Amino acid sequence: MCQNFLGLVSLVNSIMMTILLCYATATHDVVPPPSSVCTNHLTCCQFLFNRHNTGWDIKIFCYVALLVGLTFAPNPVFDDHGFIWVARIGAFVFLILQQVILIDSAYCVNE
Repeated sequence: MCQNFLGLVSLVNSIMMTILLCYATATHDVVPPPSSVCTNHLTCCQFLFNRHNTGWDIKIFCYVALLVGLTFAPNPVFDDHGFIWVARIGAFVFLILQQVILIDSAYCVNE
């Protein structure tokens, strides 16, 4: 039971962080609309920046909705043949990247 719950929370966190990453990338690389639509480019960019930094009530609601909704998912989604292997491989890659960044930082401080 505990392993399934941890897999559930891990899956929800992965989904939410991926959505927020895509949302941040989409708002960062946005092309300004033509001047006929928006007369002030700064206003349009500020709106997109505000849209990324605000709306936490919607983001928290989506997180809780995903958590409650995936509670009813079948157990094989979170067992040793489902998402757990994806999480294990992702955690391994993340640890390797952390070590590379740590070694790179140590070399930079040493110089």
